Amino acid sequence: MVKTGVVFALLAALCGTASAQVVSDEGFAAQLQGIRVQTVRAGERFAAAAAAADQQAAPARLIESVLVSMNDQPGTAEQLVAWLRGHKAVVQFSARVQDASAHDWLGDFTAEPKTPAVYLSPKAREPVSHRYLAVLIAREAAELMLKDFPESAEKRYVVSSRMGETFFELGGTRLTMSNIDGHADPKVETSIRLWVENDPSGGVSVLHGSGNKTLKELQDTLSSEYERLVRLEQAIDQMLSVPNDPNATSLRAELEQTQAKASETLAKLNAVKAAQDQFKKFSDDEKTWFWEHHGSLQ
Repeated sequence: MVKTGVVFALLAALCGTASAQVVSDEGFAAQLQGIRVQTVRAGERFAAAAAAADQQAAPARLIESVLVSMNDQPGTAEQLVAWLRGHKAVVQFSARVQDASAHDWLGDFTAEPKTPAVYLSPKAREPVSHRYLAVLIAREAAELMLKDFPESAEKRYVVSSRMGETFFELGGTRLTMSNIDGHADPKVETSIRLWVENDPSGGVSVLHGSGNKTLKELQDTLSSEYERLVRLEQAIDQMLSVPNDPNATSLRAELEQTQAKASETLAKLNAVKAAQDQFKKFSDDEKTWFWEHHGSLQ
């Protein structure tokens, strides 16, 4: 495009001199130099604009390249990418993220389903590492996929497993867990190491020792609370059976509140039971993963 501009500019200048009075050699040289300067400046502006556009597109190309790398690995990384793409997830770098990565659900004022989003810190770009970025994406994708899974030691272990499996599927080794292609990330290392050194049962035990409640503990707590609320409902019902009770209005209000709390507690209890079934299936799938990828764990 710059060469074309030079040609047209020279033609315009030459045509102009043909119809005007004779221009001196010095004048012609000055005109030609002016045309060259304008052309160079135009070229510089074009190059700067192209560089800016390329710089804006570079992060998106890098993320897409990482997702392709993950998708090319049969196993967990491939499944995570399939979920992200199936849910039209946003995956991008964001200056708002300071600590490696984060996740969110977009569409606060829209009906379900909301759009899942994975955000990566710009600091995670340098040095470039598909492996490190893939582990961060795996962590946030796992959190998003476990949206309905109660916070627990089991949930923490599942997230760690997604990170660890992705790490090894993309060529990671035990020796590089503490420094992934130039990225020393203690939180990532701790999660991967937890998965490397423990099976699901052992991992849950370690996490429980660190202060995370187990699904069994949650179930016991919720079951006790639900039983208490049911007994309270029955007691209020009995009091309401007394004719002309002056406290009937307040009792009915208390009954409605108790019933609402009981329904909420039962929903949480059912979610815990569903999570227990989900974790059992996950534990079985882990055995399959190890069987298929035992050669990757070096």
